Amino acid sequence: SLQPERWPNGARVAVLLSFDVDNDTILLARSTNPSIGAMSQGEYGARVGLQRVVDLIDRHNIPASFFIPAVSLILQPDMVDVIQQSGRHEFGVHGWIHELNTELDADTERDLVGRATDYLENVTGRRPVGYRAPSWNFSPNTLRIIKEFGFLYDSSLMADDRPYELLQNGEATGTAAQSARHKLYVTTRLTPGLYRRIRSSLRRRHDVSAHNTSSYHWAPLTHSDS
Repeated sequence: SLQPERWPNGARVAVLLSFDVDNDTILLARSTNPSIGAMSQGEYGARVGLQRVVDLIDRHNIPASFFIPAVSLILQPDMVDVIQQSGRHEFGVHGWIHELNTELDADTERDLVGRATDYLENVTGRRPVGYRAPSWNFSPNTLRIIKEFGFLYDSSLMADDRPYELLQNGEATGTAAQSARHKLYVTTRLTPGLYRRIRSSLRRRHDVSAHNTSSYHWAPLTHSDS
């Protein structure tokens, strides 16, 4: 475990929110004849869902990490401004077009990771340091590839709910793993019921903090104390 002895500002727990902004890349990557109806569900994420999620967490000054296939941003470039408008959120690599790494040879996987990383850096102005494999599809080559590109952490694996170091062939890699177990897909329709539940959770967070009865530390996955 890489969990520190104590969290910043005396917090009892760190809460990390992350979102996968897949939109319709899964259909484009894995279907030879995607239906317009199914693609409209992905389009909803860019047109409606993302803005609602960002508005909600920004209202509570909560930073988050957004893992995005590069093709999602190519098709909907306005999403960059939506996420960046508060200046507190992180972009993470989530593949080129939500490809399945285990179906690729090492050279192809490396090429797509590199293209996605370069594209996100170009459109956001900052090189991403976090990686989440599309569909958590971690190939035998993935860890070596993301190390080559200098990623600080991976958020594909789910062996713990605390940060931990990834091993390769029994050796420490210096790459941290942040659990991908609890995520909210932006492509999923943010229904009124789900919206109310999220708001209720955030309201409880605000009330608890205000009364100093408990403490939560909210941060993107690359949070720094500095």
